Amino acid sequence: MDTEAMITDAAKSIFNYCRARTNSREDAEDLSQDIFLELLRARGNLREEGAFYGFMWAVAGNVYKGWLRKKGKFISAELDENIPASGALLPELLEKDEDLRRLHRELALLSERERKAVVAYYFDGARVAAIAKSQGISESMVKFLLFKSRKILKEGFSMERNYGERSFNPGMLKLGLIGEGWQNYLDPKVFERNLLGQNILLACYNDFCTAEEISLQLGVAVPYLEGELDELCRNGLLTRRGAKYETAIVIFTKNFVVEEQAKTAALQRELAEIITGFLDARLGEIKAVGFHSPGDGLLRWNITQIILEQSIVENPIMWDYLKENYDHSGRKLFVWGEEAGFYGCLTTRHNNAQGDELRFLEAFAGSFNDRVFDFGYFWKQQCRVDLMLGIAGGRDNFGEFEWLEIAELIKNGWVRQAHGGNREHMDDATHSFEAGMALCIPVYTAAQLAEVLSLAAPVIAAVAEKAREMLAISAEILKQHTPAAKKKEATECAFLRRHIIAMKRPIEIMQDSGALRRFTPNEHPMSYAFLK
Repeated sequence: MDTEAMITDAAKSIFNYCRARTNSREDAEDLSQDIFLELLRARGNLREEGAFYGFMWAVAGNVYKGWLRKKGKFISAELDENIPASGALLPELLEKDEDLRRLHRELALLSERERKAVVAYYFDGARVAAIAKSQGISESMVKFLLFKSRKILKEGFSMERNYGERSFNPGMLKLGLIGEGWQNYLDPKVFERNLLGQNILLACYNDFCTAEEISLQLGVAVPYLEGELDELCRNGLLTRRGAKYETAIVIFTKNFVVEEQAKTAALQRELAEIITGFLDARLGEIKAVGFHSPGDGLLRWNITQIILEQSIVENPIMWDYLKENYDHSGRKLFVWGEEAGFYGCLTTRHNNAQGDELRFLEAFAGSFNDRVFDFGYFWKQQCRVDLMLGIAGGRDNFGEFEWLEIAELIKNGWVRQAHGGNREHMDDATHSFEAGMALCIPVYTAAQLAEVLSLAAPVIAAVAEKAREMLAISAEILKQHTPAAKKKEATECAFLRRHIIAMKRPIEIMQDSGALRRFTPNEHPMSYAFLK
């Protein structure tokens, strides 16, 4: 086991950890150096390679706490240990503005119960009995809270507090949900606007953090954190153990994504070459099946879509990676975070009453053609779905309002005139077109699709195997970037990466090589109709 090499490989992660907890690059470098030295000194205590990251973060946490103590400065601001029934206002006991600022800073780090007792007693001049009555606790509990708070304040006065990098350079975290009941969960769109919640989860990912530690990392006073901490716990995104908090979901961190891409890039190229070779060799046989097709350029895209669907999305073997996972409310649900944002593919289907389907493989957050597909065009638009599938099945009799919708489908590149004529709008008098219509995407009957799948069976199996290899690598990397308590979920969560490492990136490779051509905004290369 080459521990020194593992420590060297983790250098960037350690520096990012330090940068988030210090207020300057110089301090981060000093703290990183201290952590590296301690890791080298203590490496003999590591017994197995799989425990390295847990060992590393434990050492980093201990060194960081010691570093904070070393940075402390003693400041005299004595507080009497006796607690009479009423006391002098605390601000009046402090002679310097600097002391008052430190007092305000330390008060902001107290828990809610402690802070309320101190403010009522020392700032508002309330008596112990009145505080006890207003808070619904005993007088002895009020005195205990005041005594405990004074000790914390006294300690804090002797420390130099440093806000972490997140106080001025907050991270970004997107929430992903898949499974049953996601509609009733925390809305990812709402969470997208919640920068405070995002950075709390990032701060608590590799550390158990107290509210005070989170406050210092984010530069946000504890009173403004408490409600958000409670909300995150209620939604199962954060767990609390005693006074400390830990992120409860797996996060695909930026460091993980960079390492994953580096270690799966060769397999991505191999996967792309397998599909390209099949298209070059067998496209003629596929066309001979006789289904409706818009031309070779878009057909290559569509067959790529079908291969990826069958090998990665529909293949039962691939779902071995996904075991039953329940959220805190008992619903089957996967919840995860993405620090680098969402970049991948989404498979969607829309069907009519007869069971016919429109099938899509769509990119989001940056697509193959430098634009995001509008996969919402058919979402909750059953009229459009029915019209598309009706035209695919040969329907040519439509009502007035249906013609208006068809005109929009033509305008957006989904429908064209099948025979003759070049009109792109309907006749205002007859509300009809001069010629029949056809879809601008492939249309398969059940028998035709079955024949195409039979031709593609060997390549589907080969692609599935490459994808499994990539997911196995991704799972191992994710384990190394995941806190000990979440390592068990790493294999299952790696399954969620299939749309990116095994689908989106190989398609981009095929585009770059010319195996798949560029397309225009009104073309829909990874869409087709299936007639049951």
